[in-house]
Amino acid sequence: MACGRRGGRVGEHMCSYYGVPICFFADKEQLGRVIGREFRASLAVTDENLAKAVMKQLDD
Repeated sequence: MACGRRGGRVGEHMCSYYGVPICFFADKEQLGRVIGREFRASLAVTDENLAKAVMKQLDD
């Protein structure tokens, strides 16, 4: 799951509870732009292989 840098507190707690990796990326507007939508506070990648690829890119 990816969240904007400032609004991730609830998402962070949920991800921690369920053991889901989380990363913080820019802000709502930029997060939405990356996926071709209007602003988004968070998004979830449900495909395991895509999630691994995204996490690898964000770590680089």
